Amino acid sequence: MWNNDLARAPIHHTKSRITRFSRVSAKRELGKIAQMEIMGLAIVVILIGLGMLFAVTFVLKRPAGDTAARVKESTLAANFLNTLLSTNTPCQERTVKELLQDCALTGGIVECPGGKSCEFAQSQIKQILDDTLLAWRKSYRFSVNGSPEVEKIAFSGGKCRTDREAKVHPVPVRPGFDITLRLEICTG
Repeated sequence: MWNNDLARAPIHHTKSRITRFSRVSAKRELGKIAQMEIMGLAIVVILIGLGMLFAVTFVLKRPAGDTAARVKESTLAANFLNTLLSTNTPCQERTVKELLQDCALTGGIVECPGGKSCEFAQSQIKQILDDTLLAWRKSYRFSVNGSPEVEKIAFSGGKCRTDREAKVHPVPVRPGFDITLRLEICTG
């Protein structure tokens, strides 16, 4: 029936109907294509967002308690070394730091109640470590480096099965000559 109408209609009316029909059809098609593109972009944005979310959770996936324990043990080790070095001993009222300096420089000529400065410093450090860290059930490793005499001073208490937080404290003996104290405290 429509074909009959077109056959009877003048030519200029037929062209306008066809043109109008094709414009409406083209607009609908463009609208559908635009909607599909917008939906595609929305899906891509959602997928990128989910990917970023997973990436952030895996990169930052470290328990807060673990970090807090590490900071706590690191601070404990640093404070312990500072306190240890400034502790007074019954050996001529010298500090542990002074005894270690004498041990490193002279091999231990200062006379103490339990022997020379090297042996006395070693026994004092061991007693302090046992009375504090082991009493608090903290496993540790302690060592001194810098000269053959002080390198004999090394202790460990308990078993470190997990990660350790270490602090190193340099002690100047004389210009250009330092010894270093190292304390590792287990974090678990």
